[in-house]
Amino acid sequence: MNDGYEGVQSGKCYLVFLNDNNASGEMSIISNDNGVIDLSDISGAAYYDIAVKAAVEYMSDLPDAQKKEILSMDEIKRSDNIGMELTSDGSVIVEQK
Repeated sequence: MNDGYEGVQSGKCYLVFLNDNNASGEMSIISNDNGVIDLSDISGAAYYDIAVKAAVEYMSDLPDAQKKEILSMDEIKRSDNIGMELTSDGSVIVEQK
């Protein structure tokens, strides 16, 4: 029984949120797969704004002013015209349309 959980897959890029606030005190993924964001498919991400901001902050080559503008947004919605593409080398191309 998998309860809808899908494990991480080889060749994809993920952002993983960990915490140690559990019974074992060991680092673990927050709330099963709620702590995993697939950056290979940002358009389908459950936490779209977090995925976009993480990709912009850590994986894009945008100029600093453009990064700052996107990162300062309170919330990013799918309709905000920010296009993202994951390249084969793991970097992200981000465009404001």
